Amino acid sequence: METRTVRSLAAASAAVVAVITAVAVVAVVMMTAPAPSADQANDPTDRRTAQEYDTLANPPLPTATPTAPLRVENGTTVSNFDGSTVVALDTHPETGFETDSRTLTFFHPDGAVEVDVESGFELRAVSTDGSYAALVRHRPIAAPATSEILVVDDAGHDRLFSLDGRIEPEAFATDGQALFVIDHEVAADLDSYRVRPLNLETGQLEPMLGPSKQPLLEDMNGHARRQMWGTDFRRLYTLYIRQTEHGDGHRHANGNLSSDGFVHILDLDEEWAFCLDLPPDFGQGELATTALAVNGDTIAVADLTAGRLAFASAEGRTVTRVVDLPSVSPLPDWADLSSSAGRDHEPELNLGLTEPALLLAYDRRAEWFDAASLAPLGAPLKFARPLLGVTSAGSSEVLVWESGADTPSVHGVPRS
Repeated sequence: METRTVRSLAAASAAVVAVITAVAVVAVVMMTAPAPSADQANDPTDRRTAQEYDTLANPPLPTATPTAPLRVENGTTVSNFDGSTVVALDTHPETGFETDSRTLTFFHPDGAVEVDVESGFELRAVSTDGSYAALVRHRPIAAPATSEILVVDDAGHDRLFSLDGRIEPEAFATDGQALFVIDHEVAADLDSYRVRPLNLETGQLEPMLGPSKQPLLEDMNGHARRQMWGTDFRRLYTLYIRQTEHGDGHRHANGNLSSDGFVHILDLDEEWAFCLDLPPDFGQGELATTALAVNGDTIAVADLTAGRLAFASAEGRTVTRVVDLPSVSPLPDWADLSSSAGRDHEPELNLGLTEPALLLAYDRRAEWFDAASLAPLGAPLKFARPLLGVTSAGSSEVLVWESGADTPSVHGVPRS
């Protein structure tokens, strides 16, 4: 695979003025930075990032075997929806320690491109076509905090956006003209947030729209569990557990009661968002004992604590069916699996969905079930390593991602 190296403008500028900038920053902070108030000094939430709030899920796994491994020894990776491009952000390749710049590598099918970027940035999102990446660097040196978002393309061109507050990139719009972000600052309190589009032409944060194209001016809160690409690649689905008072009498702006669990639907093509509330008993347990799967118009959510499985329509944006989770030998009772006591790792519940069937997986085991009757299909599957995720790969196949594996394994629905 051919590799070429380019250098971003931000990294080049940083290399020239690194010492001057460091001295200037120290001087400015010492001379002009306002002292935090007593409330800020005593508030441990004041400088948390979106990951520390648990409002940011891990990037979604691709729906096909990726071009390059989704793990690096010293760094992080994110792929586009189908894995045709994998972007890796490395620490210094020889020492593994931070330097004044880091290497951002775009692994395309026809070769790799390396781009130097300033240190301190973290990789968050990759565009649909794989040509852009979004990174973030938080500067909570003094109140109010600021977030720097760096958008870099595989030619080494970059744009830097400095925004007030705690902002986290989440996903690019399909046309590449907007970047959807999680904004904590605009919400009424620090435990809440809103998803907003950052206009990449103007650099302005804009209001999020709903499916009817009316502005969504409602705060959200919750702990992100899992993100999934829709099989049409134009929507991003995120499973949240609220675990807050919002499940007790809180109503959305449209008057509907909210719940402890919900699926956030983000349409990257038409650029709207919607919160699909799950039944009341969903979302009251731990993050690792809930799972999300999407295939076509169907959304499925499993919850071990509730012991139930919910199906919903993505187009209708409503729950269509709720059933009990199957408990079939040789899988133990699902209720017994909700505790990870005595294990060397935290087991996770995972769910895969095809048109005729669903794959229910926990830790190192999985079993196929008929989607309509929930009757078991074929023999249970056993894996050597804990499972990290399952993604739908078409009408009758899923990809199973094991811990430590470079590539996923492909599994089809067993024949009757």
